[in-house]
Amino acid sequence: MIRVDQLLEEVQLLHSQGRYQKMIVLLNDAILEDDTYAEFYFYRGVAWFSNKTYDTAIEDFTKVIALRPDYFRAWLNRGISWSFKQQPNKAIPDLTRAMELRPGHASSYQYLGVAWSDKKEYDTAIGYFDKAIELRPDNAELYLQRGSAWSEKEKYQNAIEDYNKAIALQPDYASAYTSLGRALYKINEYGKAVQCFTRSIEIKPDNKRAYVGLARVYEVKKEFDLASLHYKRAYYLGLDGSSLLEVFRDRFPSPYIVKQILSVKNGDDSPEANFSNIEWLMATCKRWDDFLDHLRSKNYPATDPEKYYSLEAMVNYYMGNSPAAYRIFDTQFESDAHPQPLTLRDQYYLVLSAMDFKEPDDGLTYAIEQAGRTEDGGPVDSYYAGQLYLLHNDPDSALRSFEEAGPFLPALYGKMAVYRELGSTSALLQTAKMIEDAEATAKNEAGFLDGITPVVVHASMSFEEMFDRVLRHIHYYELTAEIEQARTLLHRTPRHGYLKFNTLPDFS
Repeated sequence: MIRVDQLLEEVQLLHSQGRYQKMIVLLNDAILEDDTYAEFYFYRGVAWFSNKTYDTAIEDFTKVIALRPDYFRAWLNRGISWSFKQQPNKAIPDLTRAMELRPGHASSYQYLGVAWSDKKEYDTAIGYFDKAIELRPDNAELYLQRGSAWSEKEKYQNAIEDYNKAIALQPDYASAYTSLGRALYKINEYGKAVQCFTRSIEIKPDNKRAYVGLARVYEVKKEFDLASLHYKRAYYLGLDGSSLLEVFRDRFPSPYIVKQILSVKNGDDSPEANFSNIEWLMATCKRWDDFLDHLRSKNYPATDPEKYYSLEAMVNYYMGNSPAAYRIFDTQFESDAHPQPLTLRDQYYLVLSAMDFKEPDDGLTYAIEQAGRTEDGGPVDSYYAGQLYLLHNDPDSALRSFEEAGPFLPALYGKMAVYRELGSTSALLQTAKMIEDAEATAKNEAGFLDGITPVVVHASMSFEEMFDRVLRHIHYYELTAEIEQARTLLHRTPRHGYLKFNTLPDFS
C-alpha cells in the first residue's frame, strides 16, 4: 500500500537534490499501483521538466489536468513548458487559465509576459510584467525580463532603469550586467558598456554573450585586436557557430574557425557555402589540412603523439584557430595517455594561444618558472626561454637567454627585439650585421633575410624528418617584425610579399 504523504515528501527531497531520474523511477512504480492520483503525474512532470524533457513533461501535466481540471500548478507548468519549447500560442491559453485559477500568483503573469515577448507583442508583455512586479517587487528576474521587452521596443532608457533595479536587488546578477551593457552599447555609452560586460564576466567567467558584447564595443571603437580576441573567447566558450560565421568569414578572417563552423552544420540547418570568400578560406587551409591528414593516416598521433600534437597546435595557431591550439595543449598533453611535460616551445605557443582569445596570463607564470631552468638545455630551449621572457616584459632575462643560445639564428633576431625595446640603436645595427654574416655561412638553418621558400615535404619522409623541416622554418613567423627591421637597417629593399603560412608547405 502506497504511503502517499511519505512518497511525496521523498520525491520533493530528491528534487531539491537534483536527482530527477530517481524521482521518475519512484513515481513510475507508484503510478503502476495507482494511476488515479494526480500528484504522482504532477511530480513526474516536474522531474521531466527539470531534465529539460519538455514533451514528456507536457504529457504528464495534461494527465493531471484530465484528473483535476482545477489543478493550478499543472496549468502553470504546462504553460511554462510550452514557453520553453518556443510555442507561445500554446503557452498563452494555459498560463491564462492558471492566472484565472489563482489571480494573485506572480508566475502566471511573468510567463505570460515571456510568451507575449516571444510573439513580439512587447506592449502586451510589458503589461503582464507590470502586474507580476506589482505582486513581487523584490524579484530581480522580473525587472530583467521587462527590461528586455523595453530593449526590443528600442526604449533603452526604460530598459536601463529596469536592469539597474535588477542589479540593485541582486548585485551579482551576471545576466543583468550583460543586458545593461547591451542597452548602453545601443545608446553609444561604450565606456559604461565595457564596465558592465567586464563585471558580468567577473561574476560568470564563462559568460560567452558578455564576451560578444565586449567584442562589438571594441569593433565599433575600431580596436580590432581586442574585438577579435573577445570574439574568439566567445567561440571557445561554445557560442552558436552560425552567429559567429559572418564575423570570422568577413570581418576577422580565421580560416580554420570558419571551416569548423561550417563542418559542424548538417542537414537542413547547414548554411550554404556560397559566400564570396568561403572558397578562398577553404583553399587557405588546404595545404596544411592535407599535411595533417597525411600524418593522421600514418598514425603519427599514436606513434609520436607529443611531436604530432605540438605541430598540430602550432598549425592551428598560425591559421587563425588559436582556440583549437589551446584545446590541443590543454587536453592532449594533460591526458594519462600523454603525460610528458610541455617543451618551452609548446609552452610559448600555449601562452600565445591563450593571449589571443582567453586569459592574457594563462600559463605564462608557470612557463617563466620553466624558462629559468634552461641552463643545461640546447639553443632551441634558450631561444624560447627568451621569447617567454619577452612576453613577461623582462628584457634583461630575455637577452641573457638569447645569448645562451649562441649563434642560433632565431636567437640573434630575438636579441633585436630586446634591443628595440631597450632603445639601443647601435646594438640593433651591430646585431643586424651579425645576422647577415651568420646567414651567409649557415648550412642547416633556414635564413630569413631574403625571404623563405616553401618547405618541400614528401610522403616517403619519416615523421621526424618532416617535423624537423617544418620547425626550421617556423621561427620565420615568430620573428616577422625583427626580420623586416634587420632588412631596413641593412638598407635592403623592403619586402611586402612574404610567404604566408598557409602556402609554406609544398607536398607536390
